[in-house]
Amino acid sequence: DMQRTATAHRLAAFKAGEVVGPVYEQEFARLMESPTQGMLKEMDEFAERNTFTKALEGRMASLEHAFSSPMMKPFVMFIKTTSRIAEEGAQRTPFVGFLTSQLRDDLAAGGARRSLAMAKINYGIGMSLIATTLALEGRITGDGPANPKMRAVWLDENLPLSFRIGDTQYQFMRTDPLALWLGQMADFVTMLRDLPEVTAQEMAVGYTMAFVNNIASKSFANSTSEFFGLFRQRGGETSQQQALRVRHYLESQAARVAVPGLLFAVDRAYFDNIIRETRSLGERTAARSPGYSATLKPKLTYWGEVDTYDTFGPPILSHVCVKRVLNDPVNLEILKQKAEMPDLPKTVDGQEVKIGRASCRE
Repeated sequence: DMQRTATAHRLAAFKAGEVVGPVYEQEFARLMESPTQGMLKEMDEFAERNTFTKALEGRMASLEHAFSSPMMKPFVMFIKTTSRIAEEGAQRTPFVGFLTSQLRDDLAAGGARRSLAMAKINYGIGMSLIATTLALEGRITGDGPANPKMRAVWLDENLPLSFRIGDTQYQFMRTDPLALWLGQMADFVTMLRDLPEVTAQEMAVGYTMAFVNNIASKSFANSTSEFFGLFRQRGGETSQQQALRVRHYLESQAARVAVPGLLFAVDRAYFDNIIRETRSLGERTAARSPGYSATLKPKLTYWGEVDTYDTFGPPILSHVCVKRVLNDPVNLEILKQKAEMPDLPKTVDGQEVKIGRASCRE
């Protein structure tokens, strides 16, 4: 494979003192035919590192073991994958990387390990500068505001974690660890814009929050972050609202178990690409089922329009969501003023509001 060839090439070139000639070719052929134990170990480490499956250690290993029972799997999944992607992303993130013991150990070890660690740091700095430039130019978006009174209008105009090419946005959230840097810097730029005067401490906090927020927003980390989020009360949230959030979470997890993701993908690809309104376990299950989701009411955007699920390429294969940029002047002004918008009434004088942007604004 690729790593085997690269390792054999490096060792053969080191022994021969050149990358051509009979000595090199003979040694390369020997290593390819009978790899050494050191080569096999290096190949295994390479495979584990690039598939994010390296065994956890210390407290993270204990946490993984605690949630490894079949009863807990639906609620806390991919702890190993989440941890390793976070670690790889952190090692390449400016300043954050020095908090990881692996990077510090590699730098102290010298030789090839130090060179690889320095390459990670330089690569991360370069990618962060590119991501910051794209964010300042409005060509990439982060996860958006957490405040629901601001997020509804933001979602009408934006697609979270996406590139903007022309008048279309393409989601990049599944391209980790690249997506981690892009989303992190986009969120960081947004936070800095929201603060009139930024101190060094506020900048450090914002940088860390952007990193953590992008880890938690990943599809493989959603179940874990949502599960632990159930045990804390959000700002301004009452006990009743927290209990309702817990119920919605449990119903969503039960619906995912009842209807596998493949059936859900088939439904969106061939039957119904409209996002549906769900308020109960039965509706959440029906929303994922081919032939049944169309019986539910559509979920509307802030201005009362039907929200759809669109992808780049065949929906059954593509995980890249797309959205056309509206450039709506009202949306843009609301976002510029950072206004908190109230929920729009669904009825006027006892009659249901007609679906459509213009009618809602009236």
